[in-house]
Amino acid sequence: MKTNIFTKVFLFCALSLGFSSCIEEFNADLGDADHNIIVVEGNLYSDSLCVIYLNHGSSINDYINFNRTSINDATVRVVGSDGMNCEGKRVGDGKYQVKTGPFAPNQEYSLEIDWDGATFKSVPATPNDAPDIEEARFLQPREDKTIDILVSAKPAASSEPEYYEWSYKETWELRAFFHAKYEYDPLENVIVPMEIDKTRGWKYGSYDNIIIANTSKYENNRIKDFRIFQIYNSDQRVSWLYRCDIKMHALSRAQYEYEEARREISDNMGGLFAPMPSELYSNIKSSDNTHRAIGYIGVCGKVASYRLWINRSSIDYNDVTNRDVKLITDENILALPDSAKYAGGYRVADEFHSDGQGWEWTVQKGVDVTVFGATLEKPEDWPN
Repeated sequence: MKTNIFTKVFLFCALSLGFSSCIEEFNADLGDADHNIIVVEGNLYSDSLCVIYLNHGSSINDYINFNRTSINDATVRVVGSDGMNCEGKRVGDGKYQVKTGPFAPNQEYSLEIDWDGATFKSVPATPNDAPDIEEARFLQPREDKTIDILVSAKPAASSEPEYYEWSYKETWELRAFFHAKYEYDPLENVIVPMEIDKTRGWKYGSYDNIIIANTSKYENNRIKDFRIFQIYNSDQRVSWLYRCDIKMHALSRAQYEYEEARREISDNMGGLFAPMPSELYSNIKSSDNTHRAIGYIGVCGKVASYRLWINRSSIDYNDVTNRDVKLITDENILALPDSAKYAGGYRVADEFHSDGQGWEWTVQKGVDVTVFGATLEKPEDWPN
């Protein structure tokens, strides 16, 4: 007899998380019947623009085989026991945005979704407040010079274990190896002063719900120097100036166990089991028996923030990007017309030959950061 896939997941969960916790949070015996399944991802944040993602399939097997489709015709809103009713906006590709008002500490809030003739609602919950981030810092403690990003939080409000999740947004500056002031104009076939400086630019990254931790594993029930992510010392992000805006959210114990189990299964089983949300307990209930919701919606009150800067001069940086950037010395290339050099991917390096034979040239990435996808618009609060 074929073993039910969810029984396997249940057994794995019991071993990895502890049987008592797993049996409390999971419903492993789902059977093989088809369902109208909706998967909900996201959290509710006080006085913020919340992002919710909706996908669906007609059966559990759709998730095993990645046959998922985005839901773009639902109505999404955040409601509260204080009378809050904030309707969301459809963005497309299964994404919805809801602007909430401030959450009161003694009130309950939930997400409501109308779709396919059914209403789905997350279990109402009071907001969880995060303590302040006391410090975020970086270290290169190992021989490979990988950069660790570490956070420390202020003591928890009580002696009971507390549960946290981090997210972050990145901004980093790129600078070309050569600071060119001239460029070749292919329309006029002349070298002219550079109108737009392409030797300096910026890139962005955003990572939500990246890692979780609970204070019970730390001395004095307090997060101290917890590593939230790493950056290789050859990564272009730290090639000049890097900024990381870190946020810390507080979770309920149930949400923490949901996230921990979901990530544990994903990390250890992969492949067939990768779409594992269908095996997990959900705090989202359907108004009828023909639909099933998968997901866990947390309610976050105060969110702690911290801004970390890393300057290239303060780390041991391995510049792999510019390792092959140099002035062109091949006489055959230099002898080509400027139009041919330009068409071949070469650019003016802003240095004139001392013998008067012409301009120095280099590869395009040596003078143009847009090759790496950088924008030339400087962030408003960025240092000069």
